[in-house]
Amino acid sequence: MERFLRCNLYALVFLSALPFGSVRPRAVLTIELWAAVLGAAALYLLHRDPAILSPRARRLLAPVVVILAIGLVQFTPAPHAFVHAVARPTAEFRAAVARAAPHAARPLAPPSLSPPDTMDALLRFMAYAFIGLAAAVSHREPRHLKHAAAAIVASGSFQAVYGALEFLSGHQHIFGYRKQYYLDSATGTFINRNHYAAYLAVTLPFAFALAMSQRRRRGTGRDELPLWLRVFSADGRTRALAILAASAILTAVLLSFSRGGTIAALAGLVLYLARSRNQGRAPRLAIGLSVFALVLLSWQWTRPPGERFWSGSQDFATLNSRLPVWKAALELVPDYLAFGTGYGTFEESFKRVYSRDIRTRWDHAHNDWLQLVLEGGAAPLVLAFGALVVLRRIQARGRRPPEQAHAAPEHAGAFGALAIHAFADFPLRIPAVALLAAFGLFARVSSNPAPGARPPRDEGSAAVARRCGTPGIARTRERPDGARQRIEPRHPSCVIA
Repeated sequence: MERFLRCNLYALVFLSALPFGSVRPRAVLTIELWAAVLGAAALYLLHRDPAILSPRARRLLAPVVVILAIGLVQFTPAPHAFVHAVARPTAEFRAAVARAAPHAARPLAPPSLSPPDTMDALLRFMAYAFIGLAAAVSHREPRHLKHAAAAIVASGSFQAVYGALEFLSGHQHIFGYRKQYYLDSATGTFINRNHYAAYLAVTLPFAFALAMSQRRRRGTGRDELPLWLRVFSADGRTRALAILAASAILTAVLLSFSRGGTIAALAGLVLYLARSRNQGRAPRLAIGLSVFALVLLSWQWTRPPGERFWSGSQDFATLNSRLPVWKAALELVPDYLAFGTGYGTFEESFKRVYSRDIRTRWDHAHNDWLQLVLEGGAAPLVLAFGALVVLRRIQARGRRPPEQAHAAPEHAGAFGALAIHAFADFPLRIPAVALLAAFGLFARVSSNPAPGARPPRDEGSAAVARRCGTPGIARTRERPDGARQRIEPRHPSCVIA
């Protein structure tokens, strides 16, 4: 069952980015149904063995449950007095409608401005929670963490290569669909360059981690082999593929010409290098990949990758056009500080503050943190930052064995890049990006079992016998003086076996 969950999660991570980032209703419904199946399987495993979920994953699931509870409160019909207390403008608007049309008055009404949109957002968030739960119960070993990183890098590499080829060749198609927007940049299957760059920024630190995770084993004679022979070893092939993947992803980020995505990717690399400062080859690898990516772009001399940073255009995507939107959205926050306007209702609530400076239709705030406060109130934002603090404390207190010492840097870089990009765009509103974040986060917190945890169930008896001798029985050996010496099993799982 755990293997079934892992295989489906890897397939879901790869396939979710193909249909335009899964932003269309059919793609969203497919993710929700798929996540429901995986969530049911994870709950079944959790019912069979509650210890399969690590304490750290339980702590991280607590804020998720609270956010879901807030959504249920927003969607549940409540008396007028309660709605007036938590969402005064919404109650006043409904009272005005009831005075003009008495037949439309209802004794009970939900606090949400648009209950259908809130239900849609709630179902999406529940799907991400199920995906996170499935990742938590199925990724409990270091090798599972490497498999998850490989799946993430494979998806990012495909998007990078496909998007760059379509842009550089001038073909400008996404499978059978001819692009009509963002023809001057690489977008992969996302169409929008900002969402494309955000997805790649999350996958880039994982590619670096795979390139750095294969360590030389001292004392085995492998260091004595020539370099050209080490390249053809298993570790060498993995490292070479990871380096190529990181180069392709970094090149595609630059070709997207997304200012927010470029800043997020660079910030993620800085965080990764800061967390992996004990790995001496990391800075050299980062510099080499950066130079390689710039060399690949050398023929683009007519349009440098950073051109849009100093461009004076005042189009829809510039920061100057977003500042009035953020200022206007902040004016709505005090009236909805308790439970928000309702998940997925930003467009409905923003209609109150349209002005001459804001003429374009805005269905997102282009700032996920601000939109989270407006739609959900102060509690979700506090819980989000609280979850980050909990993860930081877990990481500081946990004692990881040497084979898991590489697990933290890539996650710090990936989620740091996503958090930074969320200040200027809405990557977490894209199902493929949110799904990737939920999968990577929960796979990380459960991959390092606590000391004394039970061994993995899928280890065969032959492997236990090779490591421990006769399973369940202490071994003995004869000393030089002829006496028999008892040797206890050295591995914790030997005793259980």
